[in-house]
Amino acid sequence: MKASTFLCKKSYHQNIEVPLQFYLELSWENELDISKYLLDVEQFSSEWVEAYPKMKNLITQLDPDLLKTIFATTRRFIINVFCEMKKSLPFNDSILKASLVVFMRFETFYKEDWQTLRNKFTNIISDDENRHFQGELKRM
Repeated sequence: MKASTFLCKKSYHQNIEVPLQFYLELSWENELDISKYLLDVEQFSSEWVEAYPKMKNLITQLDPDLLKTIFATTRRFIINVFCEMKKSLPFNDSILKASLVVFMRFETFYKEDWQTLRNKFTNIISDDENRHFQGELKRM
């Protein structure tokens, strides 16, 4: 199980990694808005224990109220991190979005994104290499 599935309800991820973009598009400030997508504290704790079975022996020794508080705090911390990431990091930056093609996770090959990156980072693909690069893009 991927760490990014700990928060998200199974109906939204079917045990595959949830893209960061999914989380960033949520309205984190509105608890009612995110509750339809995210696990509640009990679901979150059971997913966590399932993912880390060695922890099960350790946490069964804890007071149930304390354990609930720990998982609620952990869940809230993750939500707060996403809120701050959404505010502070440039996730809507066109170059950052274009750079996602480097990971080759898309079913479609986006020539425009590769061209955007080439134009932005001329120190990586020099003018001399650009002719070959353009030929490779046309073949795709």
